[in-house]
Amino acid sequence: MRIGGQQKLACWKSSLDPAPGLFSFHVDPSGAKQFVLTWNNSVQYWTSGTWDGHVFSQIPEMTNEALHNISVEDTNTGLYITYTWMILKHELSRFVLVKLGVIQQYSLLDDSRWNLFWFQPRDQCAVYGQCGAYGSCNPNNIEFCSCVEGFTPLNNYTWASQEWWFSGCVRHSPLNCYAKNSSTDGFLEPSVTLPDVDSASSYPGNLKERLPESLPP
Repeated sequence: MRIGGQQKLACWKSSLDPAPGLFSFHVDPSGAKQFVLTWNNSVQYWTSGTWDGHVFSQIPEMTNEALHNISVEDTNTGLYITYTWMILKHELSRFVLVKLGVIQQYSLLDDSRWNLFWFQPRDQCAVYGQCGAYGSCNPNNIEFCSCVEGFTPLNNYTWASQEWWFSGCVRHSPLNCYAKNSSTDGFLEPSVTLPDVDSASSYPGNLKERLPESLPP
């Protein structure tokens, strides 16, 4: 497999719709010798780690050089990475970018079944925008997306399918912005993880203010 320049591996929009989805797998456009996963062609949320001449640092399964032959070529049209699966000459390998933004590598065993060799990111909640607007992601739950308190799925059908949470959530009821003394509107204190894969951190919310009792017309 040779990939680089403007080439991208894009996911399907859904299991029934082969139109390009929100996620793509490609060589880093900055020129760094690494693969990246990108949301909506704008937000990078995972990298393979820079190629050091032997391995990609963020893919532990590729540390055994006997299994892989990788070469990097810098040309006038861009950076190209060529990957060859080395276990058996007749054995096939394939990469799949699933609709939920995870890249997977499979190898064909016994000419009859595909074996999942590795996948990234391991934490499904590391995928950018996984649960959409006002959604909350918890990798410990079977259905890892849920709506924050006071919100409900925008599209119950897509959430029930467990493959299109990105539509997000909407409020149960509108804000009571003009109430003088009876408003119960306020702020929650969620923990937010930044999408910058090089220095991802979690910051607890500290918004303790209440909405003003009344707003000017």
